[in-house]
Order: sequence, then C-alpha cells, then structure tokens
Amino acid sequence: MTNRPNVTPLRPRVAEQAPAVPNGQRALWTFLISTLAAPFLAAVIILLASIISGRLGRGPASLLALDFAGQMAWSAQKAVETYVWSALPAGIAGAGAAGIVYARGTVSWLWAASLAAVVASVLAFLAGGMFAQHVTPIAFIAAITGIAMRFVLKRGRIIT
Repeated sequence: MTNRPNVTPLRPRVAEQAPAVPNGQRALWTFLISTLAAPFLAAVIILLASIISGRLGRGPASLLALDFAGQMAWSAQKAVETYVWSALPAGIAGAGAAGIVYARGTVSWLWAASLAAVVASVLAFLAGGMFAQHVTPIAFIAAITGIAMRFVLKRGRIIT
C-alpha cells in the first residue's frame, strides 16, 4: 500500500442538512406560492374535470350540446373563470396557512385542506347565485387544491 499524501480517505456520505430557515421566511413563501399556484391548480382541476365529463356525456346541457372543439373552448373558459375567481380565496387561505407556518414551521395536510375548503365555501356562499348552489363541489376542489399546495410546499422544502 503506497502512501499518497494528496488523496483523502473515502468517507461515507452524510446527509447534508439544509440551513435553518426562519419561520417568517417560510410563512412568506407559503403565502406567495399559495396565492400564485393554488388558482392555477384549481383551474387545471376544473379543465380536466370538464373535459372528462364532456367526453363521458355527463355535465351541463350547455356543454353536452357542443362538438369536441366547442367542449374544449367551454372547458377552457371555465378554467379561466376558476383561475380568476379562486384568487381571493387562495389569498385568504394562503394568509391563514402562512400564520400557521409562522407559528409552527409547518402545516398538516388536514389543516391545509380544511382551511382551503372553509374559505372557499364561505366566499361561495356569500357570493350567492350560482356559486351558492355549488358549495359542496367548490369545497371539495378547494380541499384537493389545499392538499396539493401542501405537497408543493413540502416538496420544495419550504415547510418541514
């Protein structure tokens, strides 16, 4: 065995720990990502659901009376409406989630889903009209979006 002075001995790799991030910074990123990405995720969910329901022959009469190109345009219009409408609930739910993250450093999937569903349901009920008639599906989509947002935040190592 030769003695080589410039070669370091092999060591097992140790998982590097990320630098400690203060909860205030985690909360800021939680709010920013929630207000930008949550409406996008909700719009994608609505787009996919309306395309699938149109292809299966289920859904509102205004969708079923259209050909494939018309169904795609109708689905895109509903997705854009969802993106615009969900900005306010996403902002309020993002602020609530940011408060939880500021206090605890993380938010559980149940908190994320509950917070998003309650905020969206209350705002839909207060808006009245068509939104008030569809509070349950709005709450369901908001809960799925809240869970997806928690996954995005966890995957991005913003929350612990």
